[in-house]
Amino acid sequence: MCSGKKKHHHRHGSLHTVSHYTFFQGNPKWPSSKYHLTYGFLPGTPTEAMSPVAKAFETWAANTHFKFSRAQEHTNANIRVSFHRRDHGDGHAFDGAGGILAHAWAPTDGRFHYDAVEQCSVGAAPNAFDLETLALHEIGHLLGLDHSSVEGAIMWPSIRPGVTQAMAYNKAFSLFSFTLLLLLLPLHSHATSRNIHDKKSSPFEFLKHLQGCHKGEQVKGIHNLKAYLKNFGKKKHHHRHGSLHTVSHYTFFQGNPKWPSSKYHLTYGFLPGTPTEAMSPVAKAFETWAANTHFKFSRAQEHTNANIRVSFHRRDHGDGHAFDGAGGILAHAWAPTDGRFHYDAVEQCSVGAAPNAFDLETLALHEIGHLLGLDHSSVEGAIMWPSIRPGVTQGLHRDDIDGIKALYNF
Repeated sequence: MCSGKKKHHHRHGSLHTVSHYTFFQGNPKWPSSKYHLTYGFLPGTPTEAMSPVAKAFETWAANTHFKFSRAQEHTNANIRVSFHRRDHGDGHAFDGAGGILAHAWAPTDGRFHYDAVEQCSVGAAPNAFDLETLALHEIGHLLGLDHSSVEGAIMWPSIRPGVTQAMAYNKAFSLFSFTLLLLLLPLHSHATSRNIHDKKSSPFEFLKHLQGCHKGEQVKGIHNLKAYLKNFGKKKHHHRHGSLHTVSHYTFFQGNPKWPSSKYHLTYGFLPGTPTEAMSPVAKAFETWAANTHFKFSRAQEHTNANIRVSFHRRDHGDGHAFDGAGGILAHAWAPTDGRFHYDAVEQCSVGAAPNAFDLETLALHEIGHLLGLDHSSVEGAIMWPSIRPGVTQGLHRDDIDGIKALYNF
């Protein structure tokens, strides 16, 4: 069916949509009267953490029209930074070392929590997470950005230990970031954190000798528009990845596009060149979405009349979003009500789980989610997570179903 060589043994495929960055449901943002924001540190915040957080605010200020200054009293600040452990009273308990690193709320709540149990550092340090990098991500949430499906972006939902990451300032980013934040900037982006204040041994005890140290710094653009269509599949690494958590896991496309109530019965068709073996897996994926939503799907006799049109393509295929060959983008689809759904014909695909191949039905479940209006999810088990492993099958997750119900008020 699909052919193409592997790039590496444990690659993850990228499930691509035209929009990589996302906003929170309702596009909450700060009003124009609040482009000068204050921040403060709650009692218990480690002294060593304050400078990295301040630098992260400076970076966002340098790349946007926002200004940030530290408030004399944290109780009066627009943004309040603190460290916590486990259940800390906000309804979003931390989960211990190696899980959620931090969380923050979307505008205009202003809470930003680190998990105090995590091993953190000032700059890059082995097996530790850089405080400034975490702050850059969480401030993005505080300003209204949800997660990005671009792995190099600071808003990618996970981070590796032992690295630093920054936002590269360039003309493309300047225009992009400010336009995006104007579209954005009042919901609730969440990255929780724990108090590192403990009488027992603290994971921050070694920080003092690391202050000012940025060994191995890696500078990457938060949203480099030139990388718009590049592979953003998450690769398997020996080191763990920490999770940068937000309360809203599922996301919608900008403007919350959706099918009108008159179009809850949608038709789909296959364009010429679609492998016969692919049709049944795609049909099953439509059946799964129908069983979990108020939508109904049926195959159109003529693909030209179908609401949704499924096809296979290689490289540049005339839609402005060329595929990138084996091992990269596996498929892409458009938000409502466009209806286009394209597989990359070069990829090694299969009906069901097969070694080193991507399951057609699993891919279809993901892309149909986009066709119905779901953007990517930050829940790794969700079908709308932005990447997939070869050799596995996957069904819908509670997060996927909750997302579509929220979008359509089912």
